[in-house]
Amino acid sequence: MAIRLGTSDAQQALDKVREAGVTLHNQELVRMEGVPAMFSFTDPDGNGLVYLEETDQSGASVSATAPDQQREGA
Repeated sequence: MAIRLGTSDAQQALDKVREAGVTLHNQELVRMEGVPAMFSFTDPDGNGLVYLEETDQSGASVSATAPDQQREGA
């Protein structure tokens, strides 16, 4: 089981987590057609966490939408 977290920029979140020295399960973003960009890692207590890039209804990254349509992310 893993806790899922949303972000408007998965690459930025991955870079920050990597810089913090967290144990990553993926060294690069996982990208698959029809699925948001994501990566997973383990927190200091051993909990599995997954960051997913949030998308709008069309499947586009939230960060690619107009600023007034963006949601807060990590």
